[in-house]
Amino acid sequence: MTQPATEARAPWVARAVPYLPLGLIAALGASLAYVVRLPCRTGGWNDQVTTYTNFCYTDIYPLYFDRALDRENPYFAAVPFDKQVEYPVVLGEVMQVMSWIARALSPDTVTQAVRFYDLTVILLGLCLVGGVLLMAAVAGPLRRWDPLWYAISPAVVLAAYINWDLVAGVLSMGMLLAWKRERQVLAGVLLGLAIATKFYPLMFVGALFLLAWRSGRWRPFLETLGAAAAAWLLVNLPFMIFAWDGWRRFYVFSQERGVDWGSPWLFFQTKGWPILGDTDVSTLGMLSLAILCLGIAVLTLAAPRRPGWLRSASSRWPRS
Repeated sequence: MTQPATEARAPWVARAVPYLPLGLIAALGASLAYVVRLPCRTGGWNDQVTTYTNFCYTDIYPLYFDRALDRENPYFAAVPFDKQVEYPVVLGEVMQVMSWIARALSPDTVTQAVRFYDLTVILLGLCLVGGVLLMAAVAGPLRRWDPLWYAISPAVVLAAYINWDLVAGVLSMGMLLAWKRERQVLAGVLLGLAIATKFYPLMFVGALFLLAWRSGRWRPFLETLGAAAAAWLLVNLPFMIFAWDGWRRFYVFSQERGVDWGSPWLFFQTKGWPILGDTDVSTLGMLSLAILCLGIAVLTLAAPRRPGWLRSASSRWPRS
């Protein structure tokens, strides 16, 4: 009776084994990213000079205090508008859960903030590992090792825990895998959740639109788009109704935000370059994004072949 069960498990094990080294290397990348920030975690956050000389800045620790996570719930907090959490709702609720656990573990707010950071880093590390494995599945057996450039890259090691972007990253990679496997509704749900976590996954809508245009097959795209819109609305609507000011903080902040410390536009402004240094940064950002998107559109429509992982996604659908 046990032999058939063993035989049934064997194919799953055989499929999983090639991913094990990738998962371990991604875990190494996540661990190195934690080590990079140890000078801050052991007290450097309280010294603004040390924070920058050790390259260990993160938003996670200071926002625990500055967004009243030590005592309030995101979006519903009785704080000034500019102190509301400036992130979409899925990410805000991730912050909420981490703060609940941190508060339960310690009565001291400073210790809570460190616990909040540690818990968040564990989650982000898991998202990094999950994102690498999903990326490998999307790439397929012939290019399975491509995600190594992501798993252990200096950019990831240095920037993984500055913010919460890895949560949206794993959701985005899950969306791409679902699309590849022709599960359009699941792809849409994951895309909607990713957009409700960070705004950059919205760019995938444009990419899928171009590929639908290129193939002439619109049904997979429309199913994915509909599911994404429904998922986004489902998680956002309660906050739009019951916590309007907290909910809209992200969108107001995005419109009003100026040049940040990591922006190349800051260099142009500091040097006083004409046009690049004295034009509104939002205008410059949107214009440069439009030019890049136009270039991507031309490349997508003019390339001899569509990307391989996307060909199968619409192969079973008749042309619209």
